[in-house]
Amino acid sequence: MPEKRTKMWQSAEEQSKAVSAAVEGEIPPWIKGTYLRVGPGKFDFENFSLNHWFDGYAIVSRFDIQESKIQLTTKFLESDAYKRACTANKPVVCEFGTKAHAEPGKSLLSRIVSSIIPEFSDNANINLFNIGKETFITGETCFFRNLYPEKLLSSEKHDTYKTFGLNVCSAHPLTDTDGTTYNIGTSVLTGLKYHIVRIPPHKNAKDSLKKSKLIATIPSRWNTLFSYNHSFGMTQNYFIFIEQPFVLNATKLMSFGLSRGQNQCFSEWLEWKPELGNRFYVIEKATGKLIKTEFMSDIPFFFLHYINCYEENGQVVLQLSIFDSPEVLFSQYLERLRRNASEDDSIRAYGVKFVIPVNNVETEGEELVTIGNTTASASRQGKTVILKPEIVTGKGLELPAVNESFKRKKNRYYWASGLTSETEFRNCICKVDTETKETKLWRKDAQVFGEPVYIPRPGSTKEDDGVLMVPMTDTRDQYPDCLYFLEADTMELMGKASFPIRVPPSIHGLFIEGS
Repeated sequence: MPEKRTKMWQSAEEQSKAVSAAVEGEIPPWIKGTYLRVGPGKFDFENFSLNHWFDGYAIVSRFDIQESKIQLTTKFLESDAYKRACTANKPVVCEFGTKAHAEPGKSLLSRIVSSIIPEFSDNANINLFNIGKETFITGETCFFRNLYPEKLLSSEKHDTYKTFGLNVCSAHPLTDTDGTTYNIGTSVLTGLKYHIVRIPPHKNAKDSLKKSKLIATIPSRWNTLFSYNHSFGMTQNYFIFIEQPFVLNATKLMSFGLSRGQNQCFSEWLEWKPELGNRFYVIEKATGKLIKTEFMSDIPFFFLHYINCYEENGQVVLQLSIFDSPEVLFSQYLERLRRNASEDDSIRAYGVKFVIPVNNVETEGEELVTIGNTTASASRQGKTVILKPEIVTGKGLELPAVNESFKRKKNRYYWASGLTSETEFRNCICKVDTETKETKLWRKDAQVFGEPVYIPRPGSTKEDDGVLMVPMTDTRDQYPDCLYFLEADTMELMGKASFPIRVPPSIHGLFIEGS
């Protein structure tokens, strides 16, 4: 029987007045800044509960870290979807697993239009990112919002269609060393296409967004389907996009109101079609030109996160956290989570490495991977280069993190969480050596760890010479939630901050140094 984790799936409460943590051990005094985290927080209304954990309305946690002291505040993101749901006591905009309901006071015509044309939610409960020095919060639809960390307030809502011409965008923009931010999204109105958008550095984010430009276009392989896309990859010279067979059916999206006369939720438009396979697209960063070679994986897989991407010996190396299927998304319905249903660990993620031979792929049947110390392979079969991954870890690890100084460079290590897995990575945070495949675990029973953040030691250039900052939810009612600080190289505990209030579980975070 799995440990009881029902505490994790309850609605959170706001904490507008900062509370201080009880600190044990050592928190390095050079760790100073604001640590923001976001995730689903409100699931329950009077006589109504949302269906899926991803449907929860966003709550933002702010950890202020100064001179080894930590204070915590939490606040619900005042998105339009959240405010309208609070007024109606149920969602009036469809979420991942919960359909929209009639909005009180809305005209008959407005209700008819809403039943035919799906309205996307601005419930930004997934990720935080910066454009320059300004912070934004996002989900996986066409909306992202400004966030002011000092008060956890949000003001302007940005529509990716109006700003970039994209109907949806990924939740993980990437920022290059020169300050340029990139993202990938999809357009559906003139044929299904994926686009990469460039957001140049400017004096402020508003000007950066005004100067944004689409720099690459990739047609979908299919006429009525397009790939679900949580993130994309970037090396020094290339963008990497993986078109996976977890797809959104555009026909269902556009016609569900006419065909059924009722609202649906986002998950009903998604389909898993493993027979379609995973195609890897390589795009030149400087020109936006698509490398013409067709690269396909030898196995179908679903994924959310790149670990790292870099170039070695003229080839592109991708480290990914992959799943055999998207079943993990459909295991997060609140009804089963709240009754503490056992989980099938076969659906968990694991670390892999792919190598893409960008050039010299003409010879058929020969091994095309030329870098050493990997079992990843690539070979040409007809017009297609088939990629076979190297398996780096067992199942059970997700939310990977690397030393930011090694992004787009050859790295050896990454860190990840065992989350709620019952595998060998149960109740642990893990350091992975991608060369030897050795793992170092730090484990605490009854504790579930979130996404780790790597903070480098000042002046150090060693890849693992730093501190891991790790949020933790204790599944036992009488025990506090904590923020742990671990030595990144040895995975030994340095210190922890325990809070007198519940810390909402979250998905992703952002550490703003020195703020």
